[in-house]
Amino acid sequence: MINLDNFKNLDTPYVLVLVSPPLGGKSFFCEKYKEEIDENVIIISRDEILFELSDTTDYNLAFKCVKQSLVDKILKERLIEADNNEQNVIIDMDHVTVKSRNDSIKYFSKNYNKVAVIFPILSDSEYHNRNKSRMLKECKNISMSIVKRMINCYEPIDEDEKFNKVIHI
Repeated sequence: MINLDNFKNLDTPYVLVLVSPPLGGKSFFCEKYKEEIDENVIIISRDEILFELSDTTDYNLAFKCVKQSLVDKILKERLIEADNNEQNVIIDMDHVTVKSRNDSIKYFSKNYNKVAVIFPILSDSEYHNRNKSRMLKECKNISMSIVKRMINCYEPIDEDEKFNKVIHI
């Protein structure tokens, strides 16, 4: 169960940068957040852009057949557009490294309340269970070697990253 109390009084506009390896609960968080906190929040997800550009619901196939540079171009455009419109945003991506977080928040002006949302590392069995469920629901399979690699690449939030707030789920 996700407790969303820490998100009820955020200064706007805000950008939530989710920090978690694959299968950590980011997309579930986004759904709950829209339901309980802000139905108008814009969710920007690289995976969703990938699906928009493909003619399949199979993630692995979509990843192989869609030009990744185009996905990145559209991602950048959406981040810039959200900033220009001063929309509240959740960026639904892994963001386990300082570089990946900086690559996302650099598009948002000083007006933005920049919040890092850190998800806990789960047990191997929980990642396996979530992966099985995701495969059945979304035809999206993440190898455990990728999950482990992302966990091993995790870099804690650094003061230089200029987040206004860090929230641990």
